[in-house]
Amino acid sequence: MQLDQSQPDRWQIDTGHGRYVLMLDGGELRNLALGPADADPDPPWENPTNRDNLRLLRPEAAVFVGPRADLVRWTDAQAEVTENRLSLTLRGLHHPLICHWSLTLHPATGALLRETRIEHSGGAPVDIRGALSFSTLVPGDIESVSYIAGAWVGEGQLRTIRPDLTPILLESRSGKTGFEYQPWLAVTTPGAVTLVQLAVSANWHIHARRRADGLYISGGLPEVGFQHELRAGEVMDLPGATLMRTEGDLNAATQRLHDHRRSRQLAGRPLIPVQFNSWYPYPGVSRVHELTGLLPIVRDLGCEIFVLDGSWFQNIDSAPEDSPFELTGDWMVHKASFPNGLRELSDACAAHGLRFGIWFEPESVGFSAQLHKTHPEWFHHVGGIARTGRTRGMLNLGIDAAREHIRDIMVDILRDTGATWIKWDFNEDLWRGGWAPGTDPDLDRRDPLYAHCLGLYRLQDELHAALPDLVIEMCASGGGRFDAATLQRGHTQWMSDESRPLRNLSIHFGLQLAHPPELCNDWLIRWPAATMRYPSDEPVDTRGDFLFRLRIAMLGSLGISAKVAEWSAEEIATARSEVDWYKSVARPLINDGRQFILTQQPGLDGTGGWAAMAHVARDAGSAVAYVFRLEAEEASHVLRLPGLDPAATYRLDAPGQAPRHQSGAALAEGVMVTLPETYRSQRLTATRGDHG
Repeated sequence: MQLDQSQPDRWQIDTGHGRYVLMLDGGELRNLALGPADADPDPPWENPTNRDNLRLLRPEAAVFVGPRADLVRWTDAQAEVTENRLSLTLRGLHHPLICHWSLTLHPATGALLRETRIEHSGGAPVDIRGALSFSTLVPGDIESVSYIAGAWVGEGQLRTIRPDLTPILLESRSGKTGFEYQPWLAVTTPGAVTLVQLAVSANWHIHARRRADGLYISGGLPEVGFQHELRAGEVMDLPGATLMRTEGDLNAATQRLHDHRRSRQLAGRPLIPVQFNSWYPYPGVSRVHELTGLLPIVRDLGCEIFVLDGSWFQNIDSAPEDSPFELTGDWMVHKASFPNGLRELSDACAAHGLRFGIWFEPESVGFSAQLHKTHPEWFHHVGGIARTGRTRGMLNLGIDAAREHIRDIMVDILRDTGATWIKWDFNEDLWRGGWAPGTDPDLDRRDPLYAHCLGLYRLQDELHAALPDLVIEMCASGGGRFDAATLQRGHTQWMSDESRPLRNLSIHFGLQLAHPPELCNDWLIRWPAATMRYPSDEPVDTRGDFLFRLRIAMLGSLGISAKVAEWSAEEIATARSEVDWYKSVARPLINDGRQFILTQQPGLDGTGGWAAMAHVARDAGSAVAYVFRLEAEEASHVLRLPGLDPAATYRLDAPGQAPRHQSGAALAEGVMVTLPETYRSQRLTATRGDHG
């Protein structure tokens, strides 16, 4: 990081990938602008005629206090510069608050991590009603603005609009990251893309609006529905934000975002094992003999872990007709299904060379659980209303005793079963949360959703400390809580509850713009194609053969959750061959390579001509590409494979075809892929001569 403060109240940071300019006005931080690396020393968006306009911007360290959500004004900005980090300390002019504001540069990518801590310096409590994690100006000619929208079983839909169609308000008020939008925004300017991403697991917002001098973007905690009382000596950390400007296209920007996210992953980055999950073949309460009977097939498919999904538990007072989602909370083993406990299944997995994993929904408690009777004060009163009837309750992880209770249960079960994988589900909306009557008054003054998220992160950290080899798969009815904060402490995410492969193909293309591909966990489910329907009201979609469906699931982390006992010997052998290739060739590149999305995102309904995605090794020694023919009338497609060494010769392999040898330059120009039928697929492997 090179820092230049040649002008009063202005810092200029050169990163090699972009230039960042911070402006202050009388000690108050006014703006953070992301510009090109060769920006004019006195760019037009900073000239005196625009100074008055800049005063209309919300300050970069914006904190709102109650009861009217007034904006805190700061003074006495003090700067400290260390290697790759700029820290500012701002003191409240009329409030006993200190803002510790920092920008940390990730040198390899040019990404800036924006972090803010609010400290109460002493005196009367301060009622905080919202805060911005970041605000920034993208100066110059704005060509387009892109965001990621969606819905349950329809996540990850890229939307691109003209800048004159702004303002844009992206938000969640559901108490989690939400299905509707990802906390991510991309701004295209001539020759560059600027990305912003919030690391947030609860309610949030991002706002973008066009200005004469560029596009102004801000985001953070909501200014509606947030209330947190801060007392003397206490601190409040805001959600972190990643800001980055990349020369090139959206692929180049996405690659740098992936690298930055990977560098921040506290949980480590093991290769995600190929899973078999029990849910779709046995969505209800399953019997141990049914599951052990699958294990020889699961092993023969090349899976590495067997994950027992939501069908193994019961509550003390549960009834036989209760669904699995009503049985959470007491976490007792379902005796009728597992009379000898879960260890019987776990030991059987080990005997077949498989690891064992297990499903939990730690935050949700079924209505028949004893916990409602013994500790009613541990539950959220969502919207101030207590749980009634047969509805589930939400355990408030912001209460230490509640978090410790579920932590101890989880650790004991994971240790007793030898499980090395947890699927962590969350199938509810918390909205704003709410403290129960009888809650410790010291907690009651804190925002319940904010406290819950801090407890969520702490529980993840405690599980890692107790079980260092544990792989955590996050889930929230699919992509309902798919965010950079939980996945900083997790390993992968169940991408979507969608089971139809063509819809999942589209979802991969969108969500992998915001998240590294290994974090997008997908399964082959619908095979045989007509054996199950989920969502149940949807017609069966028979488009796509066995390999087409399996290869879609291979675009990220791979699992299988299908009625494999009905598969033919030929299908099992075909799957094993593909899974072995995935594990040895594709998975290392998906986990650590550079991703290139080579076509437009296909539609959720399977519309589009061709869909293709590639992953290239960092040393350009090898690459893999997946190609899908959709409704295209042409049987052939020229696929351009970028990122390889132009001067090197590569061997190009595709199943069913003789190897070809081409230069990296020729592959970048294009290779012909032919698929005689619609909704068929091909995979390509390019290997440089010295890697062969």
